[in-house]
Amino acid sequence: MTASNLHILQSYRHLYRHALHAVQYAVPPRYVVRDELRRAYRSGLAADFDREKVDKTVAFFQSATKKTCMAHKILKNLIHVLWWKYYGPRQNRRIQGLSKGEIEIRRIAFQHFNITVKMLNESMGMCLPDGSVSRENGP
Repeated sequence: MTASNLHILQSYRHLYRHALHAVQYAVPPRYVVRDELRRAYRSGLAADFDREKVDKTVAFFQSATKKTCMAHKILKNLIHVLWWKYYGPRQNRRIQGLSKGEIEIRRIAFQHFNITVKMLNESMGMCLPDGSVSRENGP
């Protein structure tokens, strides 16, 4: 059974609102969250929509609002890595002039990161963005 467009839109709004609250509307993380949610909802299929995973992810974001919990640290590091993957090369000149070997190391590191986030999603039943869909021209 596929979800209606209304349910998908509501889940997007819930995820976005709770994610913004979890990152306390901070400027770099809020744009990473926005771009990752847009990418996930634009590239996903309505048949893949799972309300239970969305609810668990919202609960994860709600628990991440507390500064001292593990969920906050996981979310903070997830957003930090995604920022360096997509925004860092544009703003850091040291990354722009990398050799082929250094680029390969970065590619492998991000590949391991994507696998780790997928395993986290599977074990906790969530739908955190892992950044595995490549972008041609950035966000």
